[in-house]
Amino acid sequence: MGNIMKSALYDFKHNKRIYRIYVYFLIVNVLIIFFNVAGEDSTEYQATFAILNNGTILYFLAIYVIAIISATLSGSNFMDKLINYEVMAGHKRGEVFFARAIISVIVSVIAGMILTIAGFLVMASFNWEDISGISSVIIRIMLFIFPFIRLSCALIFLTFLIRNSYIVIFLGCYASFFEMLPVKNRYLFSATNLSLLMKFKDGVITAISMKQAALTIAVSVIASAIYLGLGYIVFKKRDMR
Repeated sequence: MGNIMKSALYDFKHNKRIYRIYVYFLIVNVLIIFFNVAGEDSTEYQATFAILNNGTILYFLAIYVIAIISATLSGSNFMDKLINYEVMAGHKRGEVFFARAIISVIVSVIAGMILTIAGFLVMASFNWEDISGISSVIIRIMLFIFPFIRLSCALIFLTFLIRNSYIVIFLGCYASFFEMLPVKNRYLFSATNLSLLMKFKDGVITAISMKQAALTIAVSVIASAIYLGLGYIVFKKRDMR
């Protein structure tokens, strides 16, 4: 399993296309947030106003990055049949699946968080109505990790189901629009959960409730386990020809 994880990391480190795409998204993300916050001329507290009215910009492009990295790391080798060779070389399917899944989740979530934090640092450089509100926003951003993990696991499952990373990237990029779905339970999807984390009452940046934090973590962990379990079942039973 360790050798397969090293192989997946090696592929990632030498994939210059992913690096170029990531740098592009990082620059675009920073510029979007900068001009979005700087354009809040109606108030001197630009950062506070931007968080309250358009907090989704902190994670919107991160969803795209997670989709690209998760699908590429977990499923690009379906194209060149490398996964087939790993199985035929004597590796158990569980080792092949979970090695690639673990690397995909770790790398994609770290990349998504770096993108988000970079955007927040730009936002934090502007004026805040109440400086204590920054700590509340930071806690909410740290909780992004769990919906990000859930999103990555869902995309890994789809990648092993469809066996085409490009289709999964396309589907994953549209996950950002799920936040507009009129679902009653906002914890149901990663995107709706993320939008819930950035939702504030009465136009004031408040601390997140323990219930909201606990539900975000619990639902994400359970959903992630289900997605990975389904992905493994699909991979285990599928003919590799």
